[in-house]
Amino acid sequence: MANRSVVHDLREYLGGITNAPDSVIDVAIPIKHIVVGGLQQWLPKYDSIQVILKEISGIANPKWLRDEWTIGVQVIGEDRANYMDCESILGDVIYSLVGSNTIYIADRAYVQITSNQLPQFVGYLDNSRPVFSSTLNFVVEGLTDEYNRKALC
Repeated sequence: MANRSVVHDLREYLGGITNAPDSVIDVAIPIKHIVVGGLQQWLPKYDSIQVILKEISGIANPKWLRDEWTIGVQVIGEDRANYMDCESILGDVIYSLVGSNTIYIADRAYVQITSNQLPQFVGYLDNSRPVFSSTLNFVVEGLTDEYNRKALC
C-alpha cells in the first residue's frame, strides 16, 4: 500500500481519475470540490462547495495487507444558499460507495464499504455555512506483498 493515503485514493475515485475499467465511478464528482484533511480557503475553483475527506482511524492487520479504515466525509457550503447542493453532493458521495463492488485503485482493493453515520445536517459553521457529515467504513487489501505483511491474493 506504499505510503499512499486512502483519502487520496478516494479523492481520485470520486473525481473519476481511476484507470481500472471496473473501478470507475458512474457519475464523477468534480475533483475541484474534493479536498483532503480540512476546510480550505474559499477560492473560485471550489464553486462555493467543498467535500472534505479525513482519516478518522485505521487498524492494521499485523500479518496480512488487510487494513480497516474509517473516513469522515463533510460537505461545507460557502453560504446558506448552498444548503441543498451540499446535501445532494454528500448523498452522491456516500451512496455511490456504500455497498459497491470491489473498487481497485493502484495496488489496493477497497471492499466491504459501509457507513455507521449516514448523511446528515450537523449545523452551520460561522453561522452561515451549511455543514453535512457522514462516515465511511471499509477494508483495504493490498494486492502485492509489502514490508513484513503479505497480500491475501
